[in-house]
Amino acid sequence: MITSVYLSNNMIQIVRGDKTSRLPQVSGLIQEEILEGSILNGIITNEQELYEHLKDIWEKYKLPTKDVELVLNSAKIIAKNVVTPESNQKVLQKTASMEFTDAQQKEGVIYDYAPWNKGKEKGNIEILAVMVEESHLQTFVDLFKKLNIHLNRITFARTAIRNYLANVKELQKETNMILMVDGNALITILWGAGQLYYMDKKRLFVPVGSAGFMTEVLRSISNTKQLHGAQKIESPIRHVYTIGFLESDISACNQQLGEFGLSYEILPLPGKNADAIFAAGGLIRDKKDLNLLEGLKNKKKNDTAKGKTYGRFVPVLLIFVICLLASAGLFAFYYMQSNELAALQDFNQNATEAQTALQYDEISSEVRQMQVTVQGMSRMVDILATYPLVTSRVQDEILAKADHDIQIEFVSYSAETGSLDMTITVGRPEVIHDFINRLYETDLFWNVAYSGYTYDESTETYTIDVSCFLAETAGR
Repeated sequence: MITSVYLSNNMIQIVRGDKTSRLPQVSGLIQEEILEGSILNGIITNEQELYEHLKDIWEKYKLPTKDVELVLNSAKIIAKNVVTPESNQKVLQKTASMEFTDAQQKEGVIYDYAPWNKGKEKGNIEILAVMVEESHLQTFVDLFKKLNIHLNRITFARTAIRNYLANVKELQKETNMILMVDGNALITILWGAGQLYYMDKKRLFVPVGSAGFMTEVLRSISNTKQLHGAQKIESPIRHVYTIGFLESDISACNQQLGEFGLSYEILPLPGKNADAIFAAGGLIRDKKDLNLLEGLKNKKKNDTAKGKTYGRFVPVLLIFVICLLASAGLFAFYYMQSNELAALQDFNQNATEAQTALQYDEISSEVRQMQVTVQGMSRMVDILATYPLVTSRVQDEILAKADHDIQIEFVSYSAETGSLDMTITVGRPEVIHDFINRLYETDLFWNVAYSGYTYDESTETYTIDVSCFLAETAGR
């Protein structure tokens, strides 16, 4: 069995169960308050206090020290919802990392993604792209290691929530609202037909159960109702479900709904494990699991492998030029040596001196070695000729396919993957799809990947990040 642990600002939640693709059968929910100041927004602020508290819990409940998994809800974990064409995991992983352009060159960062929703357009998918600093994850690994507890997995709380709700049968056919209390935070979710439309987390500055808390809850319901209308979701909101609410809080909110012009009935979310949604949701696996600890381990392996590699990698284009120059020099040297050999051949036929014959043999051997080297250089040139080149012709063809109202900024090029990254700015979002289709028609690219739109109200423009994966013949 797996021990799933969730840490928040003022609470630790632990359940035990087997990993599953459906709602898990869990045993022994443990939920205790964490000493204030030990952890803040998912960041450890007092390691010693948190260490002592976790140690006491493990000893008190005799919890196992192996097969332990951690669910984190941290301000250090940055997440973005991205709409992208359906593809394999390798391409989607690359797409997820490209969403964080400001941190592309930053070292010590882990990227991952999780499937989120079906795309509105055929052939698209919505993913949750995630970025976190390696050092942040390492603080939790070190803390549990100090407790002699072996972590197998670290996942993101948002995916645990989504995976849990996706398996509650009452939520799969209708549109519903879910309100969750997580310590001093109120989480509001709009869920419909098996998809998560909206999630918002708001810090509470009033005690749970107070009149101010009721006002915050009802205001969140009213705001989400307006969002539902603005999104033009056909299915109406049927129920408002709660997680982590006391019965008295639910009753008080139901009595005050009319004051906000609301007619919903507020109910507890069905299911005996709903209040353990974070830890229980951590046991659920989607078709692509979001495991930040695995990313951390892979990063360390790659860094170790790089440390054992000597020398520097020269860019492909530079190697290509060097090979051409070296080949030209070798050809010239070969030509001169061949002429000298021919002259010595004529001389050797008539000369009788042994020294001259020896010189003839030495030069013959050198020429044969040169022939082998030149042939090897020629093969290398042929191989390098299969790499795409980002020349001005490639950029000109891309620009020629853009309408006058499309602004293109070339961001970077990766010789390793053959991907050319661009940022496109337009006034109308529908223009982007036509532009992407015209890029495919150029035969320069074998794939074009792009994310969802970002709207800038100040300039009234839409921005999209595009990655074009060049074909072998591009730039030639």
